[in-house]
Amino acid sequence: MADENGHIQNLTGLEESNISEIATDVEGVAAADNGKMVILKKDFSSSLVDLSVSDANKLVEVKFASHRLQTVRFGFSDDGEQLFFLSGDESDPDAVLLRWYGSATKPEVVWKPAPQESLRHYLGCFESRWLVLETQPREQPNNASGAKADIVVVDLKNNREINRVSGLISVYRAVSSDGRFLIRSAHDGIFFHDLRRGTVIANLPNNKPTANGIAISADDSKVAIAYSERILRIYRTSDAALLREVKLQGGAISDLAWTSDGKTLVSISFDGFLRCWSSELLELTTLFRLPTEDPDKLALSENGRSAIILDRSGRLYRVQAY
Repeated sequence: MADENGHIQNLTGLEESNISEIATDVEGVAAADNGKMVILKKDFSSSLVDLSVSDANKLVEVKFASHRLQTVRFGFSDDGEQLFFLSGDESDPDAVLLRWYGSATKPEVVWKPAPQESLRHYLGCFESRWLVLETQPREQPNNASGAKADIVVVDLKNNREINRVSGLISVYRAVSSDGRFLIRSAHDGIFFHDLRRGTVIANLPNNKPTANGIAISADDSKVAIAYSERILRIYRTSDAALLREVKLQGGAISDLAWTSDGKTLVSISFDGFLRCWSSELLELTTLFRLPTEDPDKLALSENGRSAIILDRSGRLYRVQAY
């Protein structure tokens, strides 16, 4: 907590020395639990670094068959050993999904959409097998108001589509670590999907407050949803039952993530603070002021020992030692 002088009190020993600015002019970032991280700059140059062998003053780069990457169109497999990305940008209807291994000299094509559709987003590769992708009708303009998309599940073992949920409109979305559950917010509700069965588990009203961040715990049992009117709720993934709710002090949450052990929920807010919450009771255990007033994106790496934070001006920070 913060005392009357504004000094930060916390239970994890975080101090100013725990945070460092590691890059500027950043457009997007993807981080894996094993310490690998891709940094995409605003000039569309990209670099792959290994946080596990980097210090605060120098990032150690990894050999990378670099391509022109696009925000929300690249990411790691859940084990951090494979990097997936879409060729071309959102205006390219012929984009395919590429995969790069650490020992490869060039990426390989792993999936092409059907002729009548185009790839839109990469949502993840889970259990090193299940690809979850977002596609859209080929003739549909990108970023059109009310644009609909399909969520496609692909089995990498035989490169076959095994399920599809069609005609979705999503603002925020998250996929469980086994690739089974999709939680998405839209203007007409918050939907819990079972992607393997192709069914909707639940539809929660999303009138007011509206959701502005979703995170699923590593064991897939819980979903944290941050609402725009400073409310944080925890639901059970399997049936959308409400488990916990807390009304927030300070700014609304801009992004959130679970640690890999599922014991802690980490959030960043527009008041410039990083917060840690106990997963069982949603008790605030850490309140730490960041060197930015507009943190926007959060990712955890190194088994939760590093928080990677991107603010709206393109500055990228690393908070170490949880």
